Amino acid sequence: MRTILLFYLFIFLSGCSPVIRVIYDIREPKIESKEGLLKYLEKKNIATDNVVFFTDTTSRKSRYEMLRNKLIQIQVFDIQQVQIYYKDTLLDCNGPAYDYTNSICDDSVQKVNHNLKLHDITKNLIFSNGELLEKHLKRNMDYYVFIYWARSAGRLNKTAVRQWEENLNAQKNCKIQVVKVNLDKLDYMYKIQ
Repeated sequence: MRTILLFYLFIFLSGCSPVIRVIYDIREPKIESKEGLLKYLEKKNIATDNVVFFTDTTSRKSRYEMLRNKLIQIQVFDIQQVQIYYKDTLLDCNGPAYDYTNSICDDSVQKVNHNLKLHDITKNLIFSNGELLEKHLKRNMDYYVFIYWARSAGRLNKTAVRQWEENLNAQKNCKIQVVKVNLDKLDYMYKIQ
């Protein structure tokens, strides 16, 4: 009984990050290739047609820091192309994303960040063939949802990323474009010139 109490006390005091690392097999990131990451997603039965990558290490690192060093996260923009907060910004866990992606079309009152525009986060993102994401953004969408993921996040890719995308694709009362953004360190970013 005492062990269980200590375990819950540990979770309460440390937040969900250490527990998530153990349960979901989160590892130290390795340098990956775009091709290898796409094969990984296919093996996990996760769609690859909407996967984008950063053009360079600087943009990848600044986005990672913007997300407060969280590998698995979502970012939402509305029809005016400004960021919407789907949860309390002080929360570290991505748990609220499950409910939000399941009911995004029903959410009428949302806190907005007018300082972050859709263009600000799409300008350094490319598909595996090198095409810019900006050229493939659909117009007049009610929401643009960016799902951030990394291979080193282990089972969270299979559980969170796949579930969020399925939830969003099941929405019928609004138009949503889903983009999966990879946060891995990629081999082409680290090649010696």
